[in-house]
Amino acid sequence: MELSIAQPDTFWPLVLIRTGDADFSQIIMKRVLKCGLEQRDGYLWKGEKKIILNSEEEYFRILDLPVVPPHLRDKMAFKNVKA
Repeated sequence: MELSIAQPDTFWPLVLIRTGDADFSQIIMKRVLKCGLEQRDGYLWKGEKKIILNSEEEYFRILDLPVVPPHLRDKMAFKNVKA
């Protein structure tokens, strides 16, 4: 079991990367890097600028990915999306 404790500003990034399986989280983290971003301390970062997110939808939009409901978050979630 892993426990993540979120602050209001870190809630959505943590929810997104902690729902779904490990394959899904790896896909998301690869996309984060491809977009020139970094996920650390519960935030998305662009260089030294924190990106505050107000929803999961914003996170997906920033990564230019379709929104995937939690129950479909696995290695097949983006099978029709160009890398």
